[in-house]
Amino acid sequence: NNWEGRVLLSAYIKEDGSIGEVKIVKSSGHSELDEAAIAALRGWRFEPARRGEVAQGSWVRVPFTFTLQ
Repeated sequence: NNWEGRVLLSAYIKEDGSIGEVKIVKSSGHSELDEAAIAALRGWRFEPARRGEVAQGSWVRVPFTFTLQ
């Protein structure tokens, strides 16, 4: 498949830095690329947002760009 595209995801980062809910904000137009972006994101860990010393859950937007080289 010679697909290229950009996927914009919105993800909820839980207090422990793991990924909670993930939503597609803007699809690449190819479900395979969208699913690959979600799968990649689910393998990541984040430093959670903090208010003082207290970790908090928060939403972030994460872009993925797929290009052929």
